[in-house]
Amino acid sequence: MPSRAQVPQGPGAHGPEAGTHNPGSRFMLVAGEASADDYGARLATAIRQLCPDARFFGMGGPRMREAGVELVFDATHRGTVGVVEAVRELPLYRRLLFRLARAAQELRPDACVLMDFPGFNLRLGPLVRRLGIPVIYYIPPAVWAWGAGRARQVASFASQVLCVFDFEVKLYQAAGARARWVGHPVVEDVPPRPPVEQARRELGLDPGCPVVALLPGSRRQELERLLPVMLETVARTWAQRPQLQCVVSVAPG
Repeated sequence: MPSRAQVPQGPGAHGPEAGTHNPGSRFMLVAGEASADDYGARLATAIRQLCPDARFFGMGGPRMREAGVELVFDATHRGTVGVVEAVRELPLYRRLLFRLARAAQELRPDACVLMDFPGFNLRLGPLVRRLGIPVIYYIPPAVWAWGAGRARQVASFASQVLCVFDFEVKLYQAAGARARWVGHPVVEDVPPRPPVEQARRELGLDPGCPVVALLPGSRRQELERLLPVMLETVARTWAQRPQLQCVVSVAPG
C-alpha cells in the first residue's frame, strides 16, 4: 500500500495534472460526514498544489471551508443513524439534492467529486452526470459489505471510481466501472506503531491491566445512542473486572 494516498493523475476523468488544466478550473466536492470533510479538505489542498487557480464549491464541513471550498451547505453535523431518523431528514436532503444539482448546472464544474455518504451521493451522481459533468467517486460505497448492486449503480454514472482499498478495484471493474486504487488518506495520519508498552505508558494506562477501546463513531446521533450503551456495558463489566481500562476515540469537533 502506498505510504501516502495518491492524488489522481491524468487528464479528464482521471483528475488534475500539473500544467494540463486551464487556470480557474472549478471542482464540485460533496461530503456529508466528518471523515469525508477531512478528506475533501486534503483533496482541495492537493489539487490546488497542482492547479493554483482551482476553485471549489459543494457540500462539506468546517475543514473543507478552511481549505477554501465554498459550501452550499454544511451537512457534517446532520449525519443520521437508523431508519426513523433518516426518514425525518428526507425533506432536507431532498432539497439539498436539487440545490446541489442546480449549483452544478449554473457553475458547470470541470468535475464533481463525491466522497463516501452513499445514501445521498448515489442519488446526486446521476443528476450531475445528466448535465454532462464528469463524476468521480472518491471513497466509494463498500460494495464488499453492501453487495454488487451498489457497484453497478456507481458504474452507471461515475466516470472514475477511486478506491481506497486495493481489493475494491476488481469488484468495481467487474461491475463495469473504471476504477483504480489510490490508497487511503488515513495512512498519512498513522505514525509507525509503537511498542505496546510504550503506547500504554503514553496513554497513562497500567501495562498489566486489560484495555478496551470504545469506538462510537463521529456522528452526533452515534455518540448519543451508542456511547451510553458502551459506557453502561463497561460499568457492568467493572463489577466483575475492576482492573479493566477503557480508551475512547474522539473525532474532530
